[in-house]
Order: sequence, then C-alpha cells, then structure tokens
Amino acid sequence: MPVSWPAWIFAALHDEDKAIDWLEKGLMQQDSGAGSVLDIKTDPWLKDLRNKPRFLEILKKLNLDK
Repeated sequence: MPVSWPAWIFAALHDEDKAIDWLEKGLMQQDSGAGSVLDIKTDPWLKDLRNKPRFLEILKKLNLDK
C-alpha cells in the first residue's frame, strides 16, 4: 500500500493538515503506485487541498504545477 493513501482518508475527514503531511511523506518516499502523490493534481478527493500553500509546493516539487 502506498504511503500516501492515508492522505485520501484524512482529506475525506476534512483534516487538511494531516492529509498534506501524508502527501509529503509519499513524496519523500517517491511513492508512485496507484493512489500515489502523482495523482494529486486531478484526484477529486483532494480538491479542497488544491489552494493550500503546502499542497502547491508539493505540485511544484513534482513538476505538476503547470
């Protein structure tokens, strides 16, 4: 199971800080499986995070900010 999966759970629970924490952990471990940090730009479960500065920084690090 990819390390970033808890991010989707915390996002569903509206705990944005913990969701982003888990996305960052996935990024640090280069999580590239299904439900990975590479899906964050389009995943509807994470739509509420997309305007958060920490989330935007993750997109930038993954070159997904364009």
